[in-house]
Amino acid sequence: MPGPYSFTAEIIHMKKWLLILLIPAFISCRQGRQQVINYYPGTQNVHEKYWVKTDSPEVKDGVYRLYGQNGKLLELRNYRSDLLCDTLMKYYPSGKLIETAVFDEGILNGEREVFFETGQLMISEHYTQGDF
Repeated sequence: MPGPYSFTAEIIHMKKWLLILLIPAFISCRQGRQQVINYYPGTQNVHEKYWVKTDSPEVKDGVYRLYGQNGKLLELRNYRSDLLCDTLMKYYPSGKLIETAVFDEGILNGEREVFFETGQLMISEHYTQGDF
């Protein structure tokens, strides 16, 4: 029966192979996309950052961030082939949450909540494939 040393060596060997297999998979997730950064005119202040498909630069594909002139995040969205997906989040200039809404292939599909700047819930709605 092998001792603890050979068991440890076997685990290290397995970790190396796992790492070798996962690195190409991780890199391939980013292939075919490039980041676009737009600035407010005449400034170095970022207006928006988002990912697009390399072969279709007008098609958003990934995280989209919209910033105010003060540099604070105003909106956080996720696109898949130019359609909103996952949770959209909007923020007041103060940084407090205004709205969350769940999208699936560009259609509201789940909870949508709107908040006062105090954090108190203003509206809570549920959508199923765009229907309220």
